[in-house]
Amino acid sequence: MLSAQVHYRQVGLFLDGAWLQLRTEGDAPSNLYRGTDIKTDIAYGTAALSYRLPEAGRLKADVYAGARYWTVANELDFKGGLAPGFDLDDSRTWTDPLVGASLRYDLTRHWYATVLGDAGGFGVGSDLCWNVYAGAGYQFTSWCSATLGYRYLHVDYEKSGFDMVANVQGFLLGVGFHF
Repeated sequence: MLSAQVHYRQVGLFLDGAWLQLRTEGDAPSNLYRGTDIKTDIAYGTAALSYRLPEAGRLKADVYAGARYWTVANELDFKGGLAPGFDLDDSRTWTDPLVGASLRYDLTRHWYATVLGDAGGFGVGSDLCWNVYAGAGYQFTSWCSATLGYRYLHVDYEKSGFDMVANVQGFLLGVGFHF
């Protein structure tokens, strides 16, 4: 996973992306097949333009709009037994429009809290996708910070017989470099 933000005065560019690979094996309940291998690759990339709202004391707020590009590939391999083995695969790519906001509140000179959220899809790509992140950070210097937080991303896509509902979540540790 990689994320970057570039700002010039009030205008900025927000970039975010990740790749996940899920694999599992299954035993055969009969002698027709010796087992199965299943592999799913999920990758997405987000690009959005942001606008920084006027600061309200210790609170900084950005609003953004952009798109999240998805690619999903599934592979299913039936290993031959009494019946011959065969492979199935299917993949999809789509783009979701999205809107969102991020907030940063400076608790002290060094400590801060941050929240980011967006929603998209709206039937254009997926039916709905949304993402939320909350974390706490420490500003070591004017050019370096670290953040620990939790992210939850949901996508619900169903078109042309391809149905995917996924929830990707977990803790994140990030290091920020500010120029």
